[in-house]
Amino acid sequence: MTGSEVRWLHVHPDASRPEFRIGRSGRDVLAEWVGQVTLRADIAGTGSELIFAAGVERPVVENRLRGKIAALLGHLRGQASLHASSVARGDTAIAFFGDSGAGKSTIAAQLCLQPEVGLLSDDLTSLSFDAAEVAVNPTDSGHLLRPDVALALGLEPHPREKTWAAARTATKAARLAALVALVFDDSVARPLLRRVRGAAPFVTLNRSLVRFVLDEPEVLRRDMDRLARIAERVPLYELVRARDMSHLTATAREGAHLLSSLAGGSV
Repeated sequence: MTGSEVRWLHVHPDASRPEFRIGRSGRDVLAEWVGQVTLRADIAGTGSELIFAAGVERPVVENRLRGKIAALLGHLRGQASLHASSVARGDTAIAFFGDSGAGKSTIAAQLCLQPEVGLLSDDLTSLSFDAAEVAVNPTDSGHLLRPDVALALGLEPHPREKTWAAARTATKAARLAALVALVFDDSVARPLLRRVRGAAPFVTLNRSLVRFVLDEPEVLRRDMDRLARIAERVPLYELVRARDMSHLTATAREGAHLLSSLAGGSV
């Protein structure tokens, strides 16, 4: 791997206060969690290294970012991941996505308290494709929750940890039957689940795809093809609800009803 000057292609939230950024150094690609660790890899994803910032607890940082690192390297190898949580009932899965703090882990934890529902993923959803369908691969066994949310769900508090073991986990890949965008709107009196059609699914999915390479035309074309296949085969819904945690039960009811109807063969 080379040591050329870094050219940053994307910075989050912005260049004045970077927390995460992706760039290029020659033919290598870099992902930096500022002040923690930098992932450096070749363009094929076959060789990579982690460069830790001085003074960090390496095992803690590596454990916390393991899923994100795997998703980024997977993108180099032609795999696809979404910023989403997902659950399965039998061989049927639904994935929930949205902005940071939208409640992806919360609704997944709620649904895993339902009979026959198991966790597939909590934060990053790994997808696989064949000629007939899109599938979600099982990757996680716990939920990353705020302590007040865990308390509201009736989970036992941890003195230090923020990850709670899922009530049930899925052990095999499941067909992705629906994508649900989580949206907050404090003006709604009760949670509202609605189907979204037209160009909106593609636009929304585009924001949620995990990407490492941002400047290779061939890779970008591959990403667009994957997004088009998902949008064509998987229906997209919006689940709109107020932020107040008094709506948690009603929100989970909408998600559970959708999953049940999809597992039964109707959309």
